[in-house]
Amino acid sequence: MSGSIDYFDCPKCGEQATREQDHTTCEITTSCSKCDWRGEDIDNNDNEKQCFNCFNYCPKCNAGENDIEWGDKEWGGNSAWQDATCNKCGCEFQEVYEYKFTEIKE
Repeated sequence: MSGSIDYFDCPKCGEQATREQDHTTCEITTSCSKCDWRGEDIDNNDNEKQCFNCFNYCPKCNAGENDIEWGDKEWGGNSAWQDATCNKCGCEFQEVYEYKFTEIKE
């Protein structure tokens, strides 16, 4: 199986949740092991922007990175962001990256 897994704050309990994407079938599974949230909408009435946690794929149509026109990465503090436009569906979005650690390769 070719896929990816991303971690984010669960919208229900705030603990670590996962978003798994199978890149062969495009199936996306979201879950939280603490509160058993399974991706259903949570009414939090705070008008936050909708966020996705799978990099290099269009959040609207799931097109791959080769179907996306990528802007330059911009950096500020421990974060970076990159504007993108999907060539398949026209969705404009921004990916945001966060510095985690530096690894020495031996």
